[in-house]
Amino acid sequence: MTALTRRMLLSSAAAVTAGSLIAPATHATAPASGKQAPGFYRYKVGDFEVTAFNDGFVKVPKLDSFVVNQPLEAIQKVVEESFIPKR
Repeated sequence: MTALTRRMLLSSAAAVTAGSLIAPATHATAPASGKQAPGFYRYKVGDFEVTAFNDGFVKVPKLDSFVVNQPLEAIQKVVEESFIPKR
């Protein structure tokens, strides 16, 4: 087992700092394609291309217990207008 000394700590910190200065900064970017595919939507905002992801959906089991302070008829109307699938 190696003992942690001040010299080892300082040399490790220097190596990490030098490595971060030498290595170029990289960013996780996808190439601008302008094409659509299932699960995400891309559109331009000025010079930027924005990607919006669809991570899925959930079917609501019981509408009357899911929303409070609203009658069931109003909830069903909003669900139908929002194209939320029924069970």
